[in-house]
Amino acid sequence: MQHCINLAAVLLCGLIVGKVARFFRVPLVTGYILAGVLIGPPVLGWITEESVLSLNIVSQIALDAIMFMIGTEFESNHFRRVGKKILTIAGYDAAITFLFVGVATVVAGIFTLTSLSVPDRIRLGLLLGSLAIATAPAATLLVLKEYDSEGPVTENILALVVLNNVICLVFFYVIFAVTGVAESMTIGGAALRLVYKIFGSIIAGIVIGLGVSYLDRKIVGKEQVVVTVGGILLTVGICNVLPLSAMLASLSFGVIFVNAAVDPQKVTDEVYRTTIPLYVAFFVLAGAELHLSALRVVGVVGICYVVARSLAKWVGINIGCRSAASPRAVQRFLGIGMLCQAGVVIGLVSVAAREGGAIGELAQNTILGSVVIFEMIGPLLVKLSVVKAGEVKLVNLLHREGGEHEGSDIVAIFTDLLVAVGYQPKRGLADVSELRVKHVMRRSVKPILENMRFDDVVRFVDHSRSSHFPVVDKDGRFKGVISMEELRNVLFDEILSSIIIASDLAREDVPLLFPEDTLRHALSKFQECGFSCLPVVDSRDPGRLVGLLDQRSVLRFYHEQTQQRLDA
Repeated sequence: MQHCINLAAVLLCGLIVGKVARFFRVPLVTGYILAGVLIGPPVLGWITEESVLSLNIVSQIALDAIMFMIGTEFESNHFRRVGKKILTIAGYDAAITFLFVGVATVVAGIFTLTSLSVPDRIRLGLLLGSLAIATAPAATLLVLKEYDSEGPVTENILALVVLNNVICLVFFYVIFAVTGVAESMTIGGAALRLVYKIFGSIIAGIVIGLGVSYLDRKIVGKEQVVVTVGGILLTVGICNVLPLSAMLASLSFGVIFVNAAVDPQKVTDEVYRTTIPLYVAFFVLAGAELHLSALRVVGVVGICYVVARSLAKWVGINIGCRSAASPRAVQRFLGIGMLCQAGVVIGLVSVAAREGGAIGELAQNTILGSVVIFEMIGPLLVKLSVVKAGEVKLVNLLHREGGEHEGSDIVAIFTDLLVAVGYQPKRGLADVSELRVKHVMRRSVKPILENMRFDDVVRFVDHSRSSHFPVVDKDGRFKGVISMEELRNVLFDEILSSIIIASDLAREDVPLLFPEDTLRHALSKFQECGFSCLPVVDSRDPGRLVGLLDQRSVLRFYHEQTQQRLDA
């Protein structure tokens, strides 16, 4: 019974503080974490350490559900879009982060950790350098989901989070054994443990993913969600018994499911909505577990760890993006979105404290203190990176940051009660005239160059999720739009496909929208031309493309605004 009361307190406090966080324009994740800090042992103590431990299974299921959701982002087209570039970025990120943090903490240890020998200071620096590579998947994904971001920065963040955690796992166990931090672990033993942990987890996830995908084809309706959630729970249980990494297994499960299931998008959307209470509980409990007392003992080494990791992430990812010739937005904003840290690194540092003696305990104190900082500022920086990159529609920011008057909510409650007993209040039509094209359009747009060969156009389209593609000249001036229909007409004509270029396929008679146009005007243009996506150009310079407007986005947000006003 007490567990139920504790869980109810966790959920309610999370929702209340999340509402306050939204009012102050910070991500909900940050609000949930602050709620945990507030009601947990660090401040009020309403939720004790024993209560947090008793609800650990909730956190574990939520984290694995999040890893499953990340895995479902990696459909085959996603792999082709990020391609080899993300491996280059991940390599530079890992190497420079390991080097920066390792050197900074060793130098700091020389002046402050006088009780340790020089070799032990080097071991501590190497251990902290390996742990600094990891990025927290949970907080990162939930911020991206909250703001419904879409674009190259978002795609690279998701891919890099996965690679970072795998690389961190490898570095940690290798260093743990090679440097002799754990005297009981030999190099051979560490290698076997690493191989078993990684490949065993991946194989378990693949098997479960194939099984759930098979059942998904045999079952229709809501039962598909039941089977998928059951697969997540089965993954958690098997990995706890064997033992394996449930995070890696859940990730592999998600990758297989999204590429093998019949309609994975529909199922994953339902799974996400079903598991939202778990995510709220996960972050509130994560906040309750934050060791604020560790900030007092983190010292110079901890400060150097935080500064060096923050700098290294930005520098390493920036260099990697330049080497991989990534888009400018990715070069500028990917690094600041990779600072969240918890989850994997807390699990690894607990192993270090348990098996690594004094060095492991020092590493644990440093990491636990830094996690407090990174989990507070990390979600804010993830939001900043995708907003600055133009991958969040303005209407999503308005919905989340505009706030709603609590009084209107109370009025709505009593109105609904009156309706339930038979009273029908008069309601006027909703006014959504203030919504403009600029509020809903997608700003992060990668156009096709007008001289691109047909084969290159097909490859470009194959790596995209859109159905309409703007065409520009070498100076970036808008020239027209290519639709899937034009591509299909030429695709199987070998003669035409060998001689035409993008400008031959582009339609110039497409209506143009301006950012200041109303959504009603945009809907009328959609109805006139029959296109599902229209280009948005600068009203002062109609040749400059500034975004794309998708008809589905207009209809969805038009409906949401109308419902909100009717309910009010």
